[in-house]
Amino acid sequence: MADATLDATPAPKRRRLDGTDEAQPTTGLAEKYKDLWLADGNIVLQCAEGAFRVHRSLLAAQSEVFRDMFALAIPAVDADGLPTVQVSDDTDQMYQFLCCLIFHKYPSKNSKKYTDYILDIFELSRKYAVSIMRAACVDILKELFPDTLEDYQHTFRKRRQLVSFRASIRCVEAASTNGLPTLLPACYLYIASDWYDHMLDLKMTAEWPPEIPLAFYATIVRSMQQLSRLKREIDEGFSREWLVEWDISRSHEHHAAQLLTYYQGSNNSGVYPEEDLTLFDPDWKATDIVDGCGTEELCTECVTIWDKAQREAWIIAWNGLPEKLRLGKWQTLRQQESQASFTA
Repeated sequence: MADATLDATPAPKRRRLDGTDEAQPTTGLAEKYKDLWLADGNIVLQCAEGAFRVHRSLLAAQSEVFRDMFALAIPAVDADGLPTVQVSDDTDQMYQFLCCLIFHKYPSKNSKKYTDYILDIFELSRKYAVSIMRAACVDILKELFPDTLEDYQHTFRKRRQLVSFRASIRCVEAASTNGLPTLLPACYLYIASDWYDHMLDLKMTAEWPPEIPLAFYATIVRSMQQLSRLKREIDEGFSREWLVEWDISRSHEHHAAQLLTYYQGSNNSGVYPEEDLTLFDPDWKATDIVDGCGTEELCTECVTIWDKAQREAWIIAWNGLPEKLRLGKWQTLRQQESQASFTA
């Protein structure tokens, strides 16, 4: 059952136009919560910094936890006879959760906090046993952190717009503790590529989410080390094969070896390979490095062969990604997730 207690303290009242009093939330009706103070609501959920007047039957119909809570004898506490239930949840999180539950309204995708809000809703959907909402949140997280290379590349730019540093860490924790292991490889990739500096210098760049155990910090840093090794394997593998198999004697000798410059030293931005862990970027090709190095332009035939080799190397690397991260095989992760869904 949810962590909630019954509050029998009368809420403060304001004057109606007809001269009678109308009950108000104990902490006052915050402007941003006003759409969840329903005129015909028949129960009040009271959080620390705001309250919500909602429909008792609607919440009870969708949540067995709410149903059990409301089955208790809740005394009337104001002139309208509205009972008030104190809940320990964060006010903003409860607001997002109730907007979803009552209005089927999900957070806007125009904010870097989008994924944070989805995770808030996910956590409360588990606490209050709202299975439909939990499943919807899982679908959104799987869209952001997919388990196929095609989907990962398709959402490459979207992740950067919608997932904050804090949300990326929370995703790792949520996936690890809620039977969602297929999210982890993409989570680790995203953190390594976009939040490398944050992870290695938390005091200077970011704060570790206080609710996340520090054990996850060690896990994520270890994943970054594994991804660094994987990147070198990919680069060295398809570069070596290309140089061995491609006949450079047919007037294709135009500084092909310069393509290896990127892998042997820092790139144009002064970032060394082990610090640049952006993998599987669909808009980045190794042949682009030639132009950046200012070397002679490769012919179309060379570019085609090289880029094809890179794409093939990506496929092989993605298929073995969970094993490289010491998570097991993709098939094993999907089976674990399927089994966990029956007990969620």
